[in-house]
Order: sequence, then structure tokens, then C-alpha cells
Amino acid sequence: MNALQGSTWQSLLPIKDWPESVADESILLDSLPFSTIIVDESLHVAWVNRNFLEKTRRDIRRTIGSRVTTLFPDPLLDYIGLESKLRSTFSTGQSFTGEPLAYRAPGLSARTYSYFITPVRAGVWRDHALILLEDITEKMRLIEEARSVQRHLANLVEHAHDLIISTNAEGKIISWNPALERTSGYASDHVRGRILFDLFEESQRDEVIGILRRLQARKVVSDQELDLKTRSGQRVRIAWSFSPICDEKAQVTSCVAVGRDLSERRALEMQLFQSEKLAALGVMAGGIAHELRNPLTICSSAAQFLETEFPPSALLAREGLAKITNATRRASAIIDALLRFASPSGNHVEQVNLVTILKDTLNLIASQASVQNVKISQDFPSPVVPVLADTNLLQQVAMNLLLNAMQAMPGGGQLEVSLKPEGGEALMSVRDTGYGIAPEVIGKIFDPFFTTRSNGKGTGLGLAVSYAIVQQHKGRIEVESRKGEGSVFTVCLPLARPD
Repeated sequence: MNALQGSTWQSLLPIKDWPESVADESILLDSLPFSTIIVDESLHVAWVNRNFLEKTRRDIRRTIGSRVTTLFPDPLLDYIGLESKLRSTFSTGQSFTGEPLAYRAPGLSARTYSYFITPVRAGVWRDHALILLEDITEKMRLIEEARSVQRHLANLVEHAHDLIISTNAEGKIISWNPALERTSGYASDHVRGRILFDLFEESQRDEVIGILRRLQARKVVSDQELDLKTRSGQRVRIAWSFSPICDEKAQVTSCVAVGRDLSERRALEMQLFQSEKLAALGVMAGGIAHELRNPLTICSSAAQFLETEFPPSALLAREGLAKITNATRRASAIIDALLRFASPSGNHVEQVNLVTILKDTLNLIASQASVQNVKISQDFPSPVVPVLADTNLLQQVAMNLLLNAMQAMPGGGQLEVSLKPEGGEALMSVRDTGYGIAPEVIGKIFDPFFTTRSNGKGTGLGLAVSYAIVQQHKGRIEVESRKGEGSVFTVCLPLARPD
């Protein structure tokens, strides 16, 4: 009697009354954590374990001896081709591993299974086929959750404004996000495999090596400011936080660095500092100007009076008095500029077209530009750029910026003037190809009396007064410059709201 011949009556008896070999293998199959079906060559069920019966809520008496095709719905049988796979297993002795499939027993929720079909070559069930069904519903749910989390994290990294780098434990770059690509100019493929400290200033190499050592010791490094080298050769100040990633044995397997570009914050801090500094200087300048105006007025009046008293023959005295008069006038002009810096009052604020103001100012300097061999190009895409302002004050700002640009190009050059509305602001840019501004003095150019020109060729008040005027109009001035390559001054003013 083979195993199948005895299976029907054996299923009606307690396991203790079965032949010992059958009972032992049945107990073993019942202990498996997945469903097991044993099928003979006629595709009848020889045995099923307890896991299958519990999962499908079937009775063992109605299961053993039935055709295996009655255990599953027809669509599922057609989908996996169970019958043909079993016949192939019996004829060729080959095993089959199937793709995960969904199955719902009557009255139960759908479950996902993986299945495996293999011939049995030994034991009481030899010359039979074994079908293993593993319920992977929970596993698939966990995998999908993990994938969902992974997609979520990938989207966070992909769309984050912060700069994110991942490295292995030795500091070799594995990946970095698009924000870093935009900031550095390097695609991730260009830096993958490079050591982290290659991205920073040579002078900071030892500092980065120290950070990597601390990470390998499972320590977090926060708020470390380092200069990122960009593809264009610029240096960008970044605040970094470094974290180690450990495996289940607490061994460091990789590291993550998250950085924040400090350029904008530094610019805002500098702008705030500049505003506070100029506010203090404005108070002082206003006080000094008022104190000096009275004695200068007396000196000027006395010089003019004495000039009328001396006879024409007293040439030396008349020349001296003329110098006194000219000097007091120049001093008076400086005082006027100081007062405008201290309190640039707009006498007539109205909605004006900034394009018209710029064109009028360019007409005033056109002849001087021609003499200096300065070529002017204009870019005004919008015919009307409305702002609320005092026309005279804005024309003074435009004139100061244009004259400064021309004075930076004594041997001639290119002067580009552009004006466009953008993001609720009017952006007026003046670009020159002059000698540029040294990095060490660029923070001082808006200070009163600061000038890089030789004595007697400038008071150093033009940019300071322009800065004060723009601030009074609730705007700002931004500057970019490289030594020997020229400068760009950009005035940003709020656009006037349409009526």
C-alpha cells in the first residue's frame, strides 16, 4: 500500500494509529510555517498540512483524495498554469518557483502567496509532488511600506533646498542631491567616488579629515562652516551637519552631510549691518553738517566782502580770497551731500516710469561716454516700469551709478544698463568692464567718504547718498564685483501697484 492508498482512511484515524513513517512526516509537515500540499501523479491530493487547512478553512476529510484543481478557483489555476506545471514536474523532475499571487478563500480577505513546486524523491511521499504556499501578505505589506518610505525619502532629498551628500565610511562620495548640483555646478556622476575633502578648500583639508575621524567614531558633527569649491571656481560658505549611519553591530557603514548655503544669510546680515552702520553715520553726519554750515557761511560772506574792498592792484589778496570762496563752496556742497545722506527727503513722491528716468540720465552722459570711448548698451524689455519715487532723487542714484561705472573704465569699455520688472520689484542693473572692486573693500563702498580714487577726484559720498536714497524708497542695492573683471550694481525697488 502506497502513501496515497492509505491516506483516505488514515485521515479518519488519530495520528497515533498511523504507520510510524507516515505519522512522523505528517507531524513534520504540520510544523511548517507555510501551507504544504502533496499531490500524486494523477494530481490527487495525498496530504495537506494544518497550515493550509487553517488558511483555507477546509476539512481534511474533504480535501485528501480530491483533485488538486478543486482547491483553487479556476481563474487562479489558469493564471499560474498549476496543472501543466505539476505534469511537467512529474515528467521532467524539474522544480518551479512562481511569482507572488493573490488568493482569497471563501469568506476571507485576499492574501498574497508565493509558491514552489518540486518533486519528492525520498521518504514516504516519494514519487509525489510537493506544493509549498507561503503567505507573504505581511511581508509584501512591509516591503511596500519600505518602498513608500524610500520613495518619500528620495523625494525629500530630491526636492530639498538643503545640500545633501552621502558617503561611505571612508568618506568616498556615494551620492548628492540636485540642490548640491545647482550650487556646485557638478553633476553627481562627476563627484561619485571622490573623497569628501576634495570638495573643500585646501586649507580646510585637515579639518575635514578630522570630521571624518569623528564620524568613524560614531560622533555627530554639527554647524561646521566650510567653503565649497564650485565648478566655476567660486567659494560658497556652507554650514554643514555630519551624521554617521551604523549597522546592527554599531559599525559605521556610511555618513550623511546636510549643508545650508550661507550666502543669502550673510548678504542679509551684511545688509542689516550696513543699514545700522549708515543709520548711525547719518545721525552723526547730519549733526556735523549743521554745525559746520554756520562758520562756513561766515567765512564765505567775509571773503566776498573783502573781495570788494581790495583794489584791483592787490592781485595776490584777490587770488587768496577767490580760493577761500571756492573752498567754502566745495565744503558747502559736501555738507549738502551729507545732509542728503543723513535724510534724503523726497519732496515730490509720485508714480514715475523708471525707464524714462534711466533714458534721460543716459542722454546726459552720452557725450562724456563717447569721449571716454565707453560703449553703452541698453536692455529695457518693458516700456513702462512704474515705481513710487521722487524723480530727482532716482535720477541722482542713476547718475551716480553710471558715472562710477565710467570712472572705473578710464581707458574705455562696455557699459550695460538693464531694467526689468521681476517678482514685484524693478531691477535696475549697471554693469561695467572696469577694474572691479577688491574683496577686502567691497563692504566699505557705501560708507561716507570712502573712495578708491586719488585725493581730489572724489568725495566718497556718491554711493553713500545713493544707498540712503534707495533705502528711503524701501529698496536695496546689491553689488557683485571681481578684481580686474568689472562690477555690477543692481538697484531693487518695489513696483508701484496698478491703480
